[in-house]
Amino acid sequence: MLEEVQLVGLVGPTHHYAGMSWGNVASERHKGSPSSPRRAALQSVALMRELISLDQHVLVMPPLYRPDLSLLERFGLRGTGDDLLRSAALHPDLLSMASSASSMWTANAGTWAPGRDTQDGVARLVVANLVAKAHRSLEPPGTEAHLRAIFGDDPSVEVLSALPSTPAFGDEGAANHMRLASPRSDTALHVFVYGRLGDEPADAAWEERNPTLVAAPLHQGTPPLPLYPARQSLRASQAVARRLHLAPEQTFFLRQHPQAIRAGVFHNDVAAISCGAFLLHHELAYVEDEAASALWERCAALLGEDYQRVVVPAAEVSLEEAVRTYLFNGQLFDRGGGRLVFLLPDTCRTSEAVQRCLTRICRAHRRITEVRYVDLHQSMRNGGGPACLRLRLQMTAEQLQAVPQGFRMTLGSLDQLEHWASAHLADELHPADLAEPSFVAACHRALDALRRVLDAPSLYAATLGA
Repeated sequence: MLEEVQLVGLVGPTHHYAGMSWGNVASERHKGSPSSPRRAALQSVALMRELISLDQHVLVMPPLYRPDLSLLERFGLRGTGDDLLRSAALHPDLLSMASSASSMWTANAGTWAPGRDTQDGVARLVVANLVAKAHRSLEPPGTEAHLRAIFGDDPSVEVLSALPSTPAFGDEGAANHMRLASPRSDTALHVFVYGRLGDEPADAAWEERNPTLVAAPLHQGTPPLPLYPARQSLRASQAVARRLHLAPEQTFFLRQHPQAIRAGVFHNDVAAISCGAFLLHHELAYVEDEAASALWERCAALLGEDYQRVVVPAAEVSLEEAVRTYLFNGQLFDRGGGRLVFLLPDTCRTSEAVQRCLTRICRAHRRITEVRYVDLHQSMRNGGGPACLRLRLQMTAEQLQAVPQGFRMTLGSLDQLEHWASAHLADELHPADLAEPSFVAACHRALDALRRVLDAPSLYAATLGA
């Protein structure tokens, strides 16, 4: 039997709004605003507490070592200590990259397949290369080290290094992956969502066949939006599926709709959400081509009466409103008997369009029996909702028990994380503060304290020492 496990990112001490993610509307909108690492971390802990209240197993993903001054040296900045920081202050973009806290969004850490689904029975996690954004492309080595600390002692789980760091194999992890399964079937379908084929920024041939979908404004009377670059490539998705050892007949590849990308849907989890055999997605999430038709038919045949696909019309919730509220970036949980709980960001509570949509869905389909809301204001201002902060894992009880105890969250360990955040993280942080030597020292002290809280002395060992 597989257990549903949530690997949740803990926000780190350098959480700030640098606007480094063009195509992420919230990230661009809040560039330069003051942030609160303390409140951000406490909100991520509150999310974990909410998940435990919903009977979920929760693992914590520690933040990466930041600020990483060695990255500044790799960027060609000279000096040591305070001199290096003074040089970095003249290049705030490089300092922001070396201080990025975006590893908190563990939906981008990698893609998981449980042993039940793989051809050789081994559970695997392929680390994402995140080449679409410069600051995130620096994460894979640290992410892999953290994942090996969490899963490395279990021979039934294999952590695989990221694909080559080239745009042709741009991989953004589980944010573009869904697993559809029924409790009545041993077979699961793995759905990979991509925005481009390989090196090209867009599929010119597809755009040529569908010029009105690409060039038209989202609403009559408004100018066309810029065609943001698609992040996930088909080549990467196919390679990840092969490395996970998934059977071809259980693997599908769906193309993101260009309208969705233009509206700021940079990952599939901003336009779709699934749980078991239930799928909820926006009308413009996918290109409805032969691949999509084949998937819907396969779902109906394999998942039977458990399968339910609910499409939200653009006339009911526009793409812009879906992106603003992150309606689809929530979390769905099966509470037994086919009853689903929908956990959403607070922004959905105040949207009339979203509230009408939720009311209709709950009445018409009767699968979602409860809707809850969680405050993730700090993460949302950088474009990350509940689904961004977690990586869903399907694990056996034995695999879960093999995870070191410090990474397995209980109410008591969450109390300790709250105390850590309150004691060590800044309540207000401006981008200019990143160049302050006292702030850098405080961040590294915070990480040193965190590894003691998690009883994981090997964390940050290469940088903080044993």
